[in-house]
Amino acid sequence: MADARQIAHQLRISRRMVQRIALEPPVATVDDAAAHAARGIGRPGVGDGITTHRRQFQDRLRGKIESKQRAKRRSNLTLQQQSAV
Repeated sequence: MADARQIAHQLRISRRMVQRIALEPPVATVDDAAAHAARGIGRPGVGDGITTHRRQFQDRLRGKIESKQRAKRRSNLTLQQQSAV
């Protein structure tokens, strides 16, 4: 295996840094996302807040649309009843 001097020269880092890295435990997994989640690294996602807001907006809009449709049906029924008379 190459010695610390050769590795340092190839990577253009200090020999001391190569020695420090050699003392670290080997990498167990390369799943960065899981590692970040386990350590709590990164900003929290905004998706949940937006999703909640969007659902509330859609529910309000759906309610308005349904009440307008009911009013239109009632209006049509009233017009049909008047024309039948």
